[in-house]
Amino acid sequence: MYPDSCELIQTAFTRLNRGGCREVLPEVKELAEIRKTKCEEEPQTPGLAKQGYDAYQKGRYRDAISKFESFAEESKAAEIKAKYYLLISKIYYGDLKNFSKSRQYALKAADYKPGWGEPFMLIGKLYASSGPLCGTGTGWDSQVVTWVAIDQFQHAKSIDPGLTAEANKWISRYSQYMPKKEDIFFRGIKQGDKYFVPCWIQEETRVRTAD
Repeated sequence: MYPDSCELIQTAFTRLNRGGCREVLPEVKELAEIRKTKCEEEPQTPGLAKQGYDAYQKGRYRDAISKFESFAEESKAAEIKAKYYLLISKIYYGDLKNFSKSRQYALKAADYKPGWGEPFMLIGKLYASSGPLCGTGTGWDSQVVTWVAIDQFQHAKSIDPGLTAEANKWISRYSQYMPKKEDIFFRGIKQGDKYFVPCWIQEETRVRTAD
């Protein structure tokens, strides 16, 4: 019924749709089927990216990272670079538990997409998860990581207002784990003082309390 020209098929299909013809009509249904079988190509996933996803599904996380990084480096689009560097960051965080590497790639993603808060949300989660790494899981050394975590959540929403609700949720969750007034009093420090958080974090923040 219709010629083998995809251009003509596409044009006819578009005009029928614009004219309000419904796909349940036999003629439109036939045209839609021809268009699907002859003219719609299966979307192609870029080679390196596909290899990366395949490796990830098989639990080969370092191989996946290597493929994703090569794909990002070869891409000329800053948006693509940002997306895949953040993906690498998430693998280092969730699968390999290498927090310093995760932060490195999150910051790299942020460099390629200014005004994007997601990398800083991830860094905040890295810091918030560091209590058992930087202390016993409770007590002072584990509590002070909440300060730098909250700093990151606040920064994320300040540059990316669309993340405000999510950032506020995380800020509220971790504010309750900050040190108390008596904790800072016994250490001779006050609210608002500068404080350097050691461990792998190595960042300066300011003192706050949960009460």
